[in-house]
Order: sequence, then structure tokens, then C-alpha cells
Amino acid sequence: TPGDLWGDLILGQPAFGDTAPNQVGSKGLFNAYSVVVDNLHNRFYVYDSGNNRVLGVSNLSSLTSGQGADVVLGQIDFTHSSCNGDSNWQNYPTPPSPNASCLCGLRYDLQSPTEGGSAGNMSVDGQGNLYVPDYYNNRVLRYDWPVVTGEAASRVWGQPDFTQYQYNNIGGNFAGSPSASNLYFFYNAVPDNHYYAGVATDNWGNLWVADAMNNRVLRYPNPNVPATGVPNTTADVV
Repeated sequence: TPGDLWGDLILGQPAFGDTAPNQVGSKGLFNAYSVVVDNLHNRFYVYDSGNNRVLGVSNLSSLTSGQGADVVLGQIDFTHSSCNGDSNWQNYPTPPSPNASCLCGLRYDLQSPTEGGSAGNMSVDGQGNLYVPDYYNNRVLRYDWPVVTGEAASRVWGQPDFTQYQYNNIGGNFAGSPSASNLYFFYNAVPDNHYYAGVATDNWGNLWVADAMNNRVLRYPNPNVPATGVPNTTADVV
């Protein structure tokens, strides 16, 4: 509403005066850096990077203050928050490989949540498919509409498959030079504990990715223009 500078609803906290971090559940958030609205389906998503997940609210029209999410991606339910399915460093320093059902927004070896975090943005295309940058895994995932709780990603960019996560990947999970098909969001050797990425989809169905640590933006083209389609895994513009 023009001139209205007061918040009407709050999500992620029980009340406007609360700011508690590291909340796991359907109503809590931790280092939430990205939100996107699917106007076609009246839906809202937030990237809850500290809890390695995406939360969704299915019906914005009935939204109430303090409401919990009814969709979660990247975790098996609302009570889990581990990176790539690992918890309490059970597999660290050799973490488990990612898959199509997990995310990693806060790296394994941070003993304090104030040591680092992720920032970036998600995107929803004209059909309601959700694109999410998966920071630690150096990849972008797509969740096909209709997006439901626990849904596995259907497509991956930046890696040859869902189980690999090296930076500037060249086949076989070995790190190499940048190419038109790999991405570099995060790598352990870099001292900066904060890492960034961004995605966008345009009116022609192309996928754009801010490949932060390679200092470039890539466009993955929709091969079916002007019809809808899935963007190629090889970029055609840098």
C-alpha cells in the first residue's frame, strides 16, 4: 500500500520483536538470504541457507502472521537441517556426495554459525519451475512444477550429474579450468567463508547464472524458443 511503511505479517519468527537464529522447524529460519514469489500459482519460497533447505508457502492469499511453511526442499522433513544429509560431522572431513534431494548452504566445517553463510537468489520460470543455486555443491538445481515437499530435483547445471560437486568440474569429479558447462560458487581452499550465487530466468525460458568465483555470468539457452523447454546444460553466452 503506498505510504504504508509498517509490516503487516511476519514469517520466520513468532512475533515482530523476536530475532532468534538457528530455528529448525516449519516456522523458523536461519541465515535466510533469498525469497521469490511464484505469481502464477500464488506461492512463496525462501532459501533458508543456514538450514540447508528451501521452505515454501502454498497459498499467499490465506497467509497469516507467524504461519509455518507447508513445503520443504533439500531435507526429508521440517526437523532436519544438515548439509547433504550429513549431521554432527559424522562423515567430515570426507562429506557424503550430494544427490538430487539435498542442498548445502552452510559448509560442514563451520563450528560457529557466525563464521559464514550463503547469499544469492532463486528464480521461478513461466511454468512455475523453481531454480535454486546450491552453493557448496557448485550447481544449480531445478524443481519441476508442481513443487511438493521432499521433491527431488529434476535437472542440474554446473555438474555432470547429481552426485558430483567439485568446482570447475571436468568429468570424473576432478577440478579443472572453467568451461561452458561448469560453475564455481565455493571451494575449501578459499579463505572467504561467505559464498554467493544467483539465478534468473527470462521471458524466452533461458537460464542465467551468476558464476561468482569465475567472475562471469553464463546463459544456458532454452533450445525450444519460442516454446517452453529445459535450458541446455552448456552455456552459449558468457
